[in-house]
Amino acid sequence: MREKIGIKGGSKVDVMERRVELELDGIIKSMASNQPPAPTSPPPPRTYAPVPCIPPFCTFECAPLPPPSTCSSKYGPFPPPPPPPHLRCPSGNVHPISISIPSTTIVPCVPLKDPSSKIAVQSSSGPYKFTSNEEHSYKASYRASYHGLTRKKSGCDCLRHYEILSQGSVPFFTDGFEDCTDMVMVHFPKEVVNDSKPRDDMSDEEYYCRVDYLLNVTRSSLTTVSAARQVLETAGKEDVMKVLFLGGNEGVDYVRDSLLHGFKVLMRERGGEVVDFVRPGHMYLKDYKGRNEELYGLGYTYSHWIESWGDDVYRGNIKERLEQREFDLVVFGSVYRGMPFWEEVREHYGKEEIVLVDGEDEHGRGKEELWGEGWFFMREISEEVVNTEGCEIIR
Repeated sequence: MREKIGIKGGSKVDVMERRVELELDGIIKSMASNQPPAPTSPPPPRTYAPVPCIPPFCTFECAPLPPPSTCSSKYGPFPPPPPPPHLRCPSGNVHPISISIPSTTIVPCVPLKDPSSKIAVQSSSGPYKFTSNEEHSYKASYRASYHGLTRKKSGCDCLRHYEILSQGSVPFFTDGFEDCTDMVMVHFPKEVVNDSKPRDDMSDEEYYCRVDYLLNVTRSSLTTVSAARQVLETAGKEDVMKVLFLGGNEGVDYVRDSLLHGFKVLMRERGGEVVDFVRPGHMYLKDYKGRNEELYGLGYTYSHWIESWGDDVYRGNIKERLEQREFDLVVFGSVYRGMPFWEEVREHYGKEEIVLVDGEDEHGRGKEELWGEGWFFMREISEEVVNTEGCEIIR
């Protein structure tokens, strides 16, 4: 007799038949596991809507301005920004570059000032501290004040200078520009800012004339797009359509971030494209996984200004695309924070097609060995750099 086994319920099943059942079951499961997954519907597109503005941050009152002729005849004429100089050295030329700000952060008119708010004093601690979701209050404090206190930190160039100007106030430097060379912040209206320090004999009319001039300079010369244009004009590449913007670090870097934003906006205006590798997530409006509390300066002014139009780019196969010379210009956003594909870029692109940016705080001559490897831009061109043997300032 064939062997019998018992199973649940008391029924009897032949052992051989049971083995066949188990084998068939295993085959079916194996076949099922090798089947392609069932097609799924794509997720519905996400939609976004503007947040309703909550007073009193929706509007502000513009100051009554005197006629331009009055400003010019009584308090001016104010000097136009000079053309940027550069440093010609045996190792290669060094061109100035500065922090810049999105044009959308600049107020459209000179705000009417609060007579009780003479100088806005902001700091990272103490009674003037703001949180990551209070940028509107931070900016409002500058709009209400005649002056905003700022200073030289680890270098002359500082984002706060531009934030104060963008809100229609005047930066008040406690130490002036005495330690800054003519090669630093070359587009910044230093002379007028210095002449506009708080003083008892300055009337509101004169003050508003000065601030109106400073706002015009901010709009024309201190924006991210103007910084990108400066780079392209210096390199003789005004008409490029496709830019590769390389970096080795996703963290915050004011000069790299502002220049990337400027290139993104400029290329969008002309129907071009900027491929950023790596992608600094904090610069994008959507899908940032971090928190603004973790960003330097709480992300104020510089973060989240690139919308979806700037993120729809393919960031793969960079090496192969360099070999095919797909890009019109290659920009290294920071020579200190990683230079991916440097050897490939040097092999397939000429020095006139490469931009190298040193956006660090003051640090001496820095990477002097790179000065002659492309169009080299430096943020803090200090006395040490200017006095490098064989260098001369070209105006």
